[in-house]
Amino acid sequence: MHIIKSNVLVLGSGTAGSNAARAAVKAGAEKVIIIQPRGLINTCVEEGCMPSKSILAGAHQNLSLEQVLKDRDAHITRLKKALTDGLESEAFEIVLGTAVFIDNHTVAVTDQKNVQHYTADSIIIATGSRPFVPVIEGLDSIGSSLLISDDVVSNKAQFTAVPKKVLTIGGGPIGLELSTFFHDMGSQVRVLQRKAALGLFDPEFGDERVRASKDSTSFPIDLNANLVKVEKHDGAVFCHIQCNEDIRVEQYDAVLVATGRRANTDTLNLEKTGVSLDARGNIEHNEQMQTSVPSIYIAGDVTGHHQILHFAAEMGKIAGYNATNPEDPISMDYDRHMLAVSFDQFPSALIGLTEQEAIKRGMDVISASKEFKSIGLGILKRQEYGLWKVVADAKTGEILGSQILGPDSSGELIQILVPILANANTYEDILHMTWYHPTYAEILKSIARDLEKKHVT
Repeated sequence: MHIIKSNVLVLGSGTAGSNAARAAVKAGAEKVIIIQPRGLINTCVEEGCMPSKSILAGAHQNLSLEQVLKDRDAHITRLKKALTDGLESEAFEIVLGTAVFIDNHTVAVTDQKNVQHYTADSIIIATGSRPFVPVIEGLDSIGSSLLISDDVVSNKAQFTAVPKKVLTIGGGPIGLELSTFFHDMGSQVRVLQRKAALGLFDPEFGDERVRASKDSTSFPIDLNANLVKVEKHDGAVFCHIQCNEDIRVEQYDAVLVATGRRANTDTLNLEKTGVSLDARGNIEHNEQMQTSVPSIYIAGDVTGHHQILHFAAEMGKIAGYNATNPEDPISMDYDRHMLAVSFDQFPSALIGLTEQEAIKRGMDVISASKEFKSIGLGILKRQEYGLWKVVADAKTGEILGSQILGPDSSGELIQILVPILANANTYEDILHMTWYHPTYAEILKSIARDLEKKHVT
């Protein structure tokens, strides 16, 4: 049996996988091979953050569903071509197929009934994730009335009409963004969220997001709410909803499930390796992206955490470097890359540490917040909902993190904090910066003044 050898073998060609391969080449690996499936190449481009923004923009512009889907497909085709064209010029080799482990250093790759074995000094698992659908009585019996994110944003799945009533299970970024899409397309939407809203943020942001959801122009978010049973009769979906201690039955046309994503590891034959799994079935690994098997690394969504593109890219870089230079490893700094944005009706954005996370770590911090409706441009633009918060070290004044909710530009505004955190700037530095009036960004200067008043000398 012929076995092809390499220094580093990467399973998956998405953001994590391509960055891992690129980093391995840069770090000195002579032969790097990516195993790329013939189907999905890159989640972000084909069924994630990119096409979701396309359909949100189309709905916001009041386009017809037919036009929204046509534009979405055109965007996916264009972006995918740019991605694949770029990969062709890379210094690593791409092999089409799907891989299963034979042992800690070897995989069998199948492509159109052809099987080839590959072995490598190091293997990087970067196989991504897929939408997770929880077990709910009757949910698997409602057919096309059950929607996951792939059914809405991917060009592999189509729906021909906008549902009149949509029940969304899950109030995270995916649930809120797709609920916003259906709301803007004319659907009556309700969101069920098991825990607090905006769980990554300080509590006041979740409270404000729920307050905004009660506006007549929005859609409701029910907290402490679960879908416990689903029945379909004569084309209508009857949902048994538990909210606190009460159970009510409501009729919907579609149920959108947005309860997170699950790692794509089921088909890898991990039992042929010595890789350890945690209680949730995710692959255990350290901050060097190394698993319990020294020769096997992991990167991206398949880790089961920090499932955001820029995290995947950085994990890939770390894994690629360490797979090539295991004797001199570098570590992943999750805090340095903590940046998250949701593009829903009332966008939210976060960078660095929240106040509650900093306190949990035993840090001494100060914070200050401003509501947009109380400041300059917020008043002029009738920005009824939203706030901006900054967290700083109580002794040094160094900015540790920030959170924003409300304006359409929240995702852009949070970028202002990237160099501020990267350069370890303080509230005093912010006060010495120039801020144009009237802008949303100048709120930072008002917040910095409040931090100055709280500073511990």
